[in-house]
Amino acid sequence: SMELYLDLLKRSPNGNELLSLLEGATICSSSGFTLSTLAAVAGLDGENTSRVRDLVEDLHRRSLLEYYNEINRYNIHPLLKQVVEKRLNKDPKKKIKFTKNHCTHFLNYAKKHRNDPKALTREKDEIWHALVQAGQLREEK
Repeated sequence: SMELYLDLLKRSPNGNELLSLLEGATICSSSGFTLSTLAAVAGLDGENTSRVRDLVEDLHRRSLLEYYNEINRYNIHPLLKQVVEKRLNKDPKKKIKFTKNHCTHFLNYAKKHRNDPKALTREKDEIWHALVQAGQLREEK
């Protein structure tokens, strides 16, 4: 089953980081996400960019992440997303941390690009998703 595969993945070299990236993918917008977004959500944005790229490419090679060249975005298959979300829901602190990472990443993105409508439009789905998540986090307090 997929649960067993995820357990085996966790035991592999870099398994914790690979699993964190998959869990981070469940927090991102279903319209797709960039490498930098995924790294930020999983708390790996302080890591070497090429190392994170290698980890994400490993997930892609294993067919755990899909990549769409035409929009330069990754995504997680909806069925895999359900399995990984279920797993992440067992660790509420981690889920909240990743959700806050997503919100913070796009708050900072919106500030940085406030005078660049093209950049804001490019990430409109993720920005909207982050706003909804921020509202949900606020309601949970």
